Amino acid sequence: MTISKRDINILLVFFGIVILIAAYFLGYNHFAEETRRITAGTEAMQPTLAELQRHQSQLGFYRQEVEASKETVAQVLAIYPEMVLPETFVQFAVGIEARQGADILSLTVNDPISLDSFPLPDDDGYSAAYSAYLQSCTLTANLGYGSLKNTLREILSHPQRISVDDCTVTYNQESGLLSATLTISQMVINNGFYTYVPVDVPLGKIGTTNPFHTVK
Repeated sequence: MTISKRDINILLVFFGIVILIAAYFLGYNHFAEETRRITAGTEAMQPTLAELQRHQSQLGFYRQEVEASKETVAQVLAIYPEMVLPETFVQFAVGIEARQGADILSLTVNDPISLDSFPLPDDDGYSAAYSAYLQSCTLTANLGYGSLKNTLREILSHPQRISVDDCTVTYNQESGLLSATLTISQMVINNGFYTYVPVDVPLGKIGTTNPFHTVK
């Protein structure tokens, strides 16, 4: 069969059109599928986007709340020391002895007791791990009834929350004084780091002016 040049040209044009139409529909279908996929993904992210936009609109409020939280945390931490060392208790006992006229006989620092771990915001507002534990000491003293009341009052009014865990008192008929055994404690809160501050322990009583109780 002989095909004329004109028919060949017509066939070429026809097949070209068919190829163009097929390419168009294939490209269109792919484009439509991608459009549907992107649209579905965008719609799925709309709630997240709205939530982020809401958070962004409240950044000023969040910053204000962070600063308020930092101030509250600082006020709470000011009540509890970062560290309580043995010399801190010694300093406190010597001060009680001088101010209240108590005769401190002994002081024993007990092992710390772990209480809890929790996050608190640091200076930049980021979460930092803190720990709390209880540090206590037991002291014995001879003192009068008024001195005992003043001693307990001073302990309980301490700005850094010293608590009286135990108090045992007996009366000494020979001296007319009370023999008291006190266990006091402080809650310590820190993030594992603290700056050591030397404790100034004042001079206490050395010996006694009447060692054999011969002077009445």
